[in-house]
Amino acid sequence: FLDCYASPEVLGKIGTDIEECKASWLYCTAIDVLTMDNNNKALLDELYTLYKKDDKSVDDVERVKAIYRSSPLDMEKRFMIYEEESKKELDNIISKVNHDGVRMLLTYMLDRTYKRSN
Repeated sequence: FLDCYASPEVLGKIGTDIEECKASWLYCTAIDVLTMDNNNKALLDELYTLYKKDDKSVDDVERVKAIYRSSPLDMEKRFMIYEEESKKELDNIISKVNHDGVRMLLTYMLDRTYKRSN
């Protein structure tokens, strides 16, 4: 998610997951969502075709991002939900750690990465 949507200042680099055809959370989730409904076949085909191109143009990358933003995907919203659910689950797991130091370290690490989006 961050590779696609975060600023280079937050990410520490310019994101290139789309250009490098990485099986990112965004791409895998988008494919999963689009394959659930036959009405999305055209969008699925377009995403797959663009993503697998060896030499993507800036327009190709922007089109992939536009697909991610489009209905039915709305990947930013999906990620926010995923992030919230993951945070709750991790908080629950961390709360059960018996060692105070380990629990504090895990909480610190989670707090440093949670909501780090832009």
